[in-house]
Amino acid sequence: MFDLTSSLALGSPRFLDSRLTRLAATDGALTSWAEVFASRRTQAAGEVAGDFAVALRELSGRTYLAVDRFAIQTLCYRIVDGRLHCATRADELADANTPIDPQAIFDYLFFM
Repeated sequence: MFDLTSSLALGSPRFLDSRLTRLAATDGALTSWAEVFASRRTQAAGEVAGDFAVALRELSGRTYLAVDRFAIQTLCYRIVDGRLHCATRADELADANTPIDPQAIFDYLFFM
């Protein structure tokens, strides 16, 4: 159901379900994220406390992105040639050939 090799989990998530906490301790946080997402879908982040950022890619190609409530962990994304790329900082996704989008700068300043 998920492509965990193309997924990303950062930070120190605290899963509210004790079974998921044990699973994270033995198999890693990404496995627990896959479990909580499989059952809660778009409400998955509501089942997790702590600081986290997650990009969970389904085999269908859809990707679930979430950050903690206070954005302690950051997650930036960019679509290049139809593929989603994620990083913790926007400059990690930039290249010299892409022009700066004035609307993106406005959105960043307005919403941040």
